[in-house]
Amino acid sequence: MNFGRLKKIIPPAAPVGILLLIGMLLLSALLYYKAVRAQRYLEPSLALAQPKVEFANKVILLFQKEFGPNRISGVVLTGNSIFVDNSLIFGSPTDPSVVDTVFLKKLSNIFLSMLSDHKMKSYFDLILVSSRFHFSPSNDENKKRRIRGLHIADSIMDSMYTVEPGLLQYFGILAPTAVPDKPSDKYNWVEFRIIPNERVHVEMMESLNKYFF
Repeated sequence: MNFGRLKKIIPPAAPVGILLLIGMLLLSALLYYKAVRAQRYLEPSLALAQPKVEFANKVILLFQKEFGPNRISGVVLTGNSIFVDNSLIFGSPTDPSVVDTVFLKKLSNIFLSMLSDHKMKSYFDLILVSSRFHFSPSNDENKKRRIRGLHIADSIMDSMYTVEPGLLQYFGILAPTAVPDKPSDKYNWVEFRIIPNERVHVEMMESLNKYFF
């Protein structure tokens, strides 16, 4: 074997090592740049989501305290809304004056706990008790359904004050309303929508200042 010719083909070790080192430094710089960009995107997103996530987790814990750790059929927690199937609230599907006091008492206890907790209370100013009615092509029929829906929502709210009088000290925070829904929805939902206050949005914007200034 001609070792002289082989030595000419294979470059010296020192320059190769230097090139590898430079390549590793460039790759590290590129990865660092990508990581910084990802961090600048993720941190503001987390700052915006954190109050909402913390509040939602506390609501879940309150439900588990009242109803146990298992999932409740007919109850859906989504962000700032709590959806409850009508059948869980009313003892009679045709008479909104007849309520399931056992279920409604537990639900009312949850809202009382939310209102009694200063940190949770600082998150919102209003809870809309929304009866959802199926939308109709007829304007007259929609008007009738909306009025009936408002009556149902108002009955739920009054029943909550009855089964849990402690809520009366927060009178005005609960407000009845009626919301149109798709006729194809198999559930007749009652939605308890928690409306975040302006202070939460201000704090979110203040937490983002360090990312822009």
